[in-house]
Amino acid sequence: MAKKQRVNRRPRQVGTSDETKPQLNLGGVEVQGQRNQRGVTSTRGNESSVGGLVSGLIDPMNVGIAVLAGAVVYLAYHPSDSVAVEQGDALWFALLAIFTATVTWAGWFWQRAGGTILGGRQLDEVDVAIWSSGASVVNSMSGSRRRLIDRSSALVLNWAAWLLAAWMVCAAYATCPPGNLRMATNEAWLWVSGAAIFSSTRLLTAKLETRRSFLALFVVCTVGLSIHALHQYFVTLPANRLLYLEDPDAVLALAGINAPPGSSERMVFANRLMDGGPTATFALANSLAAVLLFGVVLAVGVLRYQFRVLGRTGITFWVAIALLCLGALLAARSRSATLAMLISVGLLCLSSVRRGRFRARTMMVGLGVLLAVSVAGALFLGFFGDREWFERAPASLAFRFQYWRASWQMALEYPWFGVGPGNFQALYERFRELSTTEQIAEPHNLFMETLASGGFIALGLLVSMLIAIVAVCVHRMRDADAVKVGIEKKTAFDSTGDPRIVVGGILAFLLVWWIGLLALNLPDVVASVFVVPAVVIAGFACWPGLRCLGSREIDSIVLSACVGVGIHLMVAGGWTVPGVALLLWLGAGLLTRHAVNLTALNGTEASGKVFGVVHGKSCAVVVAIAGVLVSMVLTLKSLGPVESRKRAMAEAAELMQGGRIRQAQSELLIAASADPWSPEAMLWLANLYQVQLSRDGEADDLRRLWDSALNEALKRAGEDPAAYRQVASQQIHLYQVLGQAADLEAATEMFEQVALWSPADEWIMAQMSVLEAARGRSGEAAQYAAKASELSVLGGNIERALSRQLIFLPQKVGLPAQAGPIRRPADQLLHQQSLDP
Repeated sequence: MAKKQRVNRRPRQVGTSDETKPQLNLGGVEVQGQRNQRGVTSTRGNESSVGGLVSGLIDPMNVGIAVLAGAVVYLAYHPSDSVAVEQGDALWFALLAIFTATVTWAGWFWQRAGGTILGGRQLDEVDVAIWSSGASVVNSMSGSRRRLIDRSSALVLNWAAWLLAAWMVCAAYATCPPGNLRMATNEAWLWVSGAAIFSSTRLLTAKLETRRSFLALFVVCTVGLSIHALHQYFVTLPANRLLYLEDPDAVLALAGINAPPGSSERMVFANRLMDGGPTATFALANSLAAVLLFGVVLAVGVLRYQFRVLGRTGITFWVAIALLCLGALLAARSRSATLAMLISVGLLCLSSVRRGRFRARTMMVGLGVLLAVSVAGALFLGFFGDREWFERAPASLAFRFQYWRASWQMALEYPWFGVGPGNFQALYERFRELSTTEQIAEPHNLFMETLASGGFIALGLLVSMLIAIVAVCVHRMRDADAVKVGIEKKTAFDSTGDPRIVVGGILAFLLVWWIGLLALNLPDVVASVFVVPAVVIAGFACWPGLRCLGSREIDSIVLSACVGVGIHLMVAGGWTVPGVALLLWLGAGLLTRHAVNLTALNGTEASGKVFGVVHGKSCAVVVAIAGVLVSMVLTLKSLGPVESRKRAMAEAAELMQGGRIRQAQSELLIAASADPWSPEAMLWLANLYQVQLSRDGEADDLRRLWDSALNEALKRAGEDPAAYRQVASQQIHLYQVLGQAADLEAATEMFEQVALWSPADEWIMAQMSVLEAARGRSGEAAQYAAKASELSVLGGNIERALSRQLIFLPQKVGLPAQAGPIRRPADQLLHQQSLDP
């Protein structure tokens, strides 16, 4: 009986959300934290209300949280994709991320010095633990294996992300040439953004109410994207398909795609339009599926942990959220995301098991349940889902293996820096397997993409970060008592959440619409009629279920969701899509936040406090200066030139539509000089000169200008077969109009270089065959023709058929060619060529 009484008197462990956390004595850390908190309360109580409000508004940590929340909303509207990132679409986000990291770390270091920031935000209850966990890296504490792992993990988490970003910046410059420097640096800034967001999140999510509020923000964004996707599925896509069937040329013109009737380009576009799923604000359905997957796991996690306290209305709401995201996910037709969602839900159930020790038996049972859930889900989709969608999975996976083998060969040839960020698509053509037809922009695997972009060192840094994250998570699961204990003090629930996240999200929403109105490029207005009211309702309705979540429960949900997104990115989507990568950056930062980053704190708090008091202000100044310098480099070298070029090219496009060619040429010269690393403006300018030559006839001055523009464009483009193909297309088009042999010879040499870089392209082989025949080299023409015929049947892809490869006619046509280049099906020209003596 006495034994039972002793057991009953033990403090309750943190289980459900209504339990109270016991307080762990960490060598005086928590006592000091509580004193600091009382000091904060006393100080603020003596301040005037206006002064306190102003201090809160310009407190750098508050600003950092608000800006981070704004970044989440911004990327929900402008998630970009890997190709758009290469064109500079994510540079504004990069500036936002660098600003967030600068104010966060500068403010944090300043406050460690014990100083005040215009109103005096003193150390709160978690701040000492934050510093101590970081200081444990550099202080000799214990020779035990566990201490070594803890210190190593903290060291990796603190520096690996920034080292990876720095390495990618070096790779961008080291690989140009053969790469395109503008595209390389544009994508390199995205890696810097990832490091900035990850490191900032580790500081800004130290408080429980902040993490709860970020989950609410994720709910709002996933609900909005789900409704937008379903609106596209039921309204927009059917209307677009009907319009395409009625007038395909109009739809292609609206999309800005040059795909003549019978071409493989038109076939690919039609297949994607007819069979593809919704994309919402994303460019690809697989990218959208990653966010929807996150939303499903989040909703299921709330139901798993809060089912007993939600009530009938709350349960109905969260079930509706889960079904909404699941319906949009299935509409997106992403096989990998659907499977990853099933695995994530199983992992969520496994990680929610509460034991003092994570036993092997629990692991085996959990893995069995996870496997059963995945198999059952796959069987359900196989029997009751889209049969074609399910049966094409092996072929789709086979394509992925082709991409990965080519990426591996690419890395073996460029082991140190890879091919550089932003250059994968251009150099992939050299390594593409002969049976592959797609010209992909990324290898559809986050590890292979990192390897191809930065070499083996970049991959090693990424893997080391993942190992450190796993070490922290496993450490908390295996020693739950030491981590579930409140470094942060948990109340029963939050009544309002974190107002900084609310303010940041609302301001970002308003800013997106205001900028869209000024640029006459608003988001989907029709879909927004349904989206905006739904997200407002979801924002209020989700909070009662989130405000009671404990720290361990949030970690379990976020970990499961991030694992699902990672699995999805192993076979689909792009690691360099900001709207998708943000989920992993934020999730990893939340899971490794400094407040719970290793609980071995004994003996370190004193040295951490001393270092903070002595060097905190100096570190804050260094961080601020570094942030300003990096922002200046970004603005002067990337953002400014790219935006100036885009504005000038947009003005030139309007002038060309109005027939004012000379003014358009002047704007293109301005664009080319504004961005000396980009070949786009020079290619446009060369095309204008070529059109003038075709219309007005030969002119020496105009010919020199055209040749100069072409040479400058090739110099800036690097060894990009797409750019060389554009130049050769202009040259052979001019030959069709004027008939000068020099133009045909120049086009042939240019296409020959493209053929060397694209050995798996049946189009270029067929084009080279007819060009060699025109030069009188029948042997080479026959070899190219045989190669084109061989490639056209490899892989069994109908779009590779020679009848769908429209190649340039190597003959003088005269006036009919002024309206546009003359192209014919490759099989017709090759057959005619074989009949000629």
